Amino acid sequence: MLERRRSASGSNPGEIAPELVVPPESLAERLNRILFRHIDRRQLPVRRLHSAGRRTGDEYQWLSAIVESSDDAIIGINLEGIATSWNRGAERLYGYSTEEILGHSMNVLMPPDRPGELDEILTRIRRGEGGETYETLRRRKDGSLVQVAVRISPVRDRTGRIVGASSIARDITARQQAEEALRESEERFRALADNISQLVWMADDTGSVFWYNRRAYEFSGATFEQMKGSQWQKFLHPAHSQRVLEKYSQALLTGEAWEDTFPIRGKDGEYRWFLSRALPVRNAEGRVVQWFGTSTDVSEQRQAEQVLLRSEKLASVGRMAATIAHEINNPLAAAINTLYLLRTDPQLPAALRGNVHLAEKELARIAHVTRQTLGFYREVGATAAIDLAETIESILDLYGPKLRNKNITVQRRFRCPTAIRAVEDEVRQIASNVIANSIDALAQNGTLRIAICGPQTLSGNRRMARIIIADNGEGIPPENMRHIFEPFFTTKLAVGTGLGLWVTSELVKKNEGRLRIRSKRGHGTVVAVWLPIERRGRERRSP
Repeated sequence: MLERRRSASGSNPGEIAPELVVPPESLAERLNRILFRHIDRRQLPVRRLHSAGRRTGDEYQWLSAIVESSDDAIIGINLEGIATSWNRGAERLYGYSTEEILGHSMNVLMPPDRPGELDEILTRIRRGEGGETYETLRRRKDGSLVQVAVRISPVRDRTGRIVGASSIARDITARQQAEEALRESEERFRALADNISQLVWMADDTGSVFWYNRRAYEFSGATFEQMKGSQWQKFLHPAHSQRVLEKYSQALLTGEAWEDTFPIRGKDGEYRWFLSRALPVRNAEGRVVQWFGTSTDVSEQRQAEQVLLRSEKLASVGRMAATIAHEINNPLAAAINTLYLLRTDPQLPAALRGNVHLAEKELARIAHVTRQTLGFYREVGATAAIDLAETIESILDLYGPKLRNKNITVQRRFRCPTAIRAVEDEVRQIASNVIANSIDALAQNGTLRIAICGPQTLSGNRRMARIIIADNGEGIPPENMRHIFEPFFTTKLAVGTGLGLWVTSELVKKNEGRLRIRSKRGHGTVVAVWLPIERRGRERRSP
């Protein structure tokens, strides 16, 4: 049941002095002043405001109509918390009619768990405080609770004495429901974005990034402060950053979707390739207000594509090599026969016989490669005893003109037995490829060091001989080290095929050996090759 209370002055509940005024800056408070001033002294359920005279009657009627037609709940209360005015907006919001609420305490609107809230409000009003808007709960007539935004301001008479308060309340249930729905939607989006493999980000209309998903932080190892705005650009590979930023800036300028593929640095310092896309988010007028972007790791895909491309290249090279080998096979045989006749000629000077013999050995190696290329010859177990020192020396003799032309010093260290059993042409090709690379890397007056060590027992109790070839050239850049065994990768530009080290590594694997390369810019490169001293299993040995 509603509580009816008397005012402290002994007059009828809600009676307010007729001299009540409010500051002009608040229309809401002005409306409440009018309500206070002209409310029926008998607290009858009267909705009309009495005229205050001919000069102000029209104004009061106009303001009264504004109050009555407002969707907000506009209420007047005295300093004891008694309702003195109640508009239609209040009836709709709280469910009480004007007849039911006027002259009753506003405690009926306070939730059960907030019994002292009205007294706190009145205490602040008596001190002249208030005027700010805050959100709270109120209780309707049916007992249900409603979320409202309330502004309560003190009301003063002509002398400045506080005589009551005005309250304007608005139902914010729909807004809060929308905010809650938005909050839940954002939480679902973040949960989804944080659990996908892509790097997800959002930027404002200028392209300045203001949000990343969890995967972006895990990959980069950075904090938001280190990546916000345009700071993500420092994670781009230096060789690609200018191109990427130019395309990104163009997309921002035109408002068109952006797509590019480029390497991004991870927390381990390594770069991985990402396919990045960004779509513009537009408002109702069509203006770009945000950008939504994703970056997908495509490193494995690119690697697979490169492997496929290399395979296709190798197949093409193989077909071409077979054609070339077929064409040179007959003239090669003629050259070998000519050298044989020259070597057996009794009139050949003895000083030239060594050169002819060396030329025969190199032609024999070419013939061996030709037969392999054509598929005419498969050397299954075609091994022989090989002296590594002699093989190295013959290769150095072959490259003698190059060594002398660059004034390269060759330092040898052959301190142990150097005999192994292998396919001689393959061993020669392995050593020749490495020595040729070292000579190319050396500048004038460089030094080439070659050592043969063994036997050395490695895993599987295999006894190995080790060949070490070192130079003090310019060294291999760190970014190239991971690619040096890939076919067609070369830093020699027009003079390199990119097949030398790849062929070398394949031959070492075929002979069940090991190949290691260590290099430092400005200090040179060291290549170590391990080859088995004895071959495994049954093998056909050369006579």
